[in-house]
Amino acid sequence: MITRLAAGERKSAQLIASELALAENEALNIPLPVDPRLQTLCSYLLAQPSERKTLDDWAVLCGASPRTLSRLFEQELGMSFRRWRQIIRFHHAIESLAQGKSIKRVATECGYLSPSAFSAAFQSFIGYSPSMVAGTELSSASKS
Repeated sequence: MITRLAAGERKSAQLIASELALAENEALNIPLPVDPRLQTLCSYLLAQPSERKTLDDWAVLCGASPRTLSRLFEQELGMSFRRWRQIIRFHHAIESLAQGKSIKRVATECGYLSPSAFSAAFQSFIGYSPSMVAGTELSSASKS
């Protein structure tokens, strides 16, 4: 019976991950820029979602004003820098949680200073808690 529950829990977690993968087309769609300055910035953040540089920091590194980068984000990607970074972080989080990484580790990989801050932001943006996506909420519920 325990094996069956564990298999059922895995299926539930996989179903949630599948639903989230489908939702990527809307909430987690990651548009990519054409402008070389934004390409540099976006490529780096895709590879390093934990990076905490501000738009002002990136402006210095990209050779553009913060206002120019902000305008380019809106024009090319249809959203703010902050929103785009949030999307890539949560996209990374979903993939990492599905791979079985701990919430604490995923929070750090996504640039959050605490798992609780990450969990609150994730829940607000995605609509599921990270533990639900990771399947740990299902596991602990069956143990009680």
